[in-house]
Amino acid sequence: MYTKKEIKKIITEKGINLISVSYIDFASKHRAKANNIKYLDETLNEGIRFAKGNFQMTQLTGLANTYGNYSPASGETNAIPDLSTFVINDYAPKVAKFIGNLHELNGSPWNLCTRRPLQKALEIAKKQDYKYIAGGELEFHLVNKINGVIKEVDTGEVQSQHGLDINHNILQQFINSLQSIGIPVPKVHMEGGGKALGHVEINLEHAEALRTGDMLIHTKDVLKAITKKNNMICSFMPKISEFHTGSGMHIHSSLWNNNGENEFYDSKDKHGYNLSQNAYYFIGGLLSHIKALCAICCPSINSYKRLVPGNWNSDGIIWSLGNRAAAVRVPEQFNHNSARIELRIPDSSANPYMVIACILIAGLDGIKNKINPGKPFDLDLSDEISLRKAGVKLLPGTLREALDELENDIVLTNILGKELVEEYIKNRRFECIQYASKVTEWEQENLLELV
Repeated sequence: MYTKKEIKKIITEKGINLISVSYIDFASKHRAKANNIKYLDETLNEGIRFAKGNFQMTQLTGLANTYGNYSPASGETNAIPDLSTFVINDYAPKVAKFIGNLHELNGSPWNLCTRRPLQKALEIAKKQDYKYIAGGELEFHLVNKINGVIKEVDTGEVQSQHGLDINHNILQQFINSLQSIGIPVPKVHMEGGGKALGHVEINLEHAEALRTGDMLIHTKDVLKAITKKNNMICSFMPKISEFHTGSGMHIHSSLWNNNGENEFYDSKDKHGYNLSQNAYYFIGGLLSHIKALCAICCPSINSYKRLVPGNWNSDGIIWSLGNRAAAVRVPEQFNHNSARIELRIPDSSANPYMVIACILIAGLDGIKNKINPGKPFDLDLSDEISLRKAGVKLLPGTLREALDELENDIVLTNILGKELVEEYIKNRRFECIQYASKVTEWEQENLLELV
């Protein structure tokens, strides 16, 4: 991390013109303002102010939530730049960028700052002598929209060499741009399959959790900017059509103690999986809060088109070793350094700070209350009827259901903050209301002449 003195030196040497400070809202939108370079000291020390009413904006283009408590008359919040988030992107070389923490004008943290819950959760983990390491996987589609029709940009099938070859140029641009701002990319490949072409997965190096949240934000910015330069659209939409593979934002978790030991690894595991008791309890915590977690991890109306059985996506409230249909997965063949737990339900319509905070606090709740996750479920059941017959409970089928679960989850509410949860739920329910009256083409095709 650069010191303030080092940052000012870099900014001067590179001839920076603008100083941008940003925040992430409930809609996972990266919102920013920029000051002229002449206000560099003021910006670094005092930040940039934003209208609190901005938090009424939703994921829906041009629509603001009219049910929340904030409006254009609600005053301002101050985004104080976190110096550890400083980047200068190669495609915007005259703009210095910082992600900020939102504060009241008196200097106290603002209750709707979405970075704050993760900072609080990490403080709790530290008091319990844990360091939380997280890793992110981003899936997305490279598409164009021609005459209103979505068109994939390639013909490469699932993890095909052909897809990698014809997209190597833009994939290399992604890697180069990310590495130029200190974000290592261990792996990138063409995902998807069948008719779901143009689907990409990019994996980020595991890091301390707040850094992982920052990297996910920076990465989405880079991917969108590079694709736009290449006359494409980078879509993080969870499910862009019934024919396209769903796009997730899988989060990997591990806890480390003060001796540098992975708390999730135990070679003497009586079950033979090399998992520690704390790992089992962490999984138990995730599963016990999984329905409420959906409201944070899958916050879009569209998210629930992805979470259906039979699509290599999470669908059942189960954990497994290797089974990618499980909500919680433990990757197979791990050692002390690589033992981790993957939550597969999140997608990129979610705010990564809120997601990672809730994953950590749910897992710690499992450890605190010794929640048994039960046995791993490794059967490949690809439809809802088979899952129900096997006794598997399903994830919420709609955002409305998930929000009801969040409303009643004390553990997640405590870490997010009561006011944040209340405003977040109002924001999401506004979108549910907007969608409720929409009639789909499928309904017209199947029901027009029903009676």
